[in-house]
Amino acid sequence: MIYAQILNGVVVNTIVLIDPTLIPLFSQGYDSFVQIDKLPVVPGPGWSYDGTKFTAPAPVQPILATIPINQLSDCQPVLQNIVNSLTNQNSTYLSSYVPAGAQLPAVQTQVKVN
Repeated sequence: MIYAQILNGVVVNTIVLIDPTLIPLFSQGYDSFVQIDKLPVVPGPGWSYDGTKFTAPAPVQPILATIPINQLSDCQPVLQNIVNSLTNQNSTYLSSYVPAGAQLPAVQTQVKVN
């Protein structure tokens, strides 16, 4: 069974418990501890909970980054390292730092020629 650990009206974690006798242990320190695996849509960290229903967080607005063309050469090594780390099949960066179900902002770049 999947449960949401809720603090101050926000899901802060979800866990899988096979043994229901462990519920008291894993619910300590939380305002609510709710079984969520039978809901039509399973909430995740960041969702709000009002005591009866879950609400998804607002969609994240994309970030628009404008980099003047003469600064691209300065940024290229850093950007290449980021691309390499995100596309490297052996990289665990995202799985280590981004919780499951998190919505990451879309990043768009725009190049202006001076």
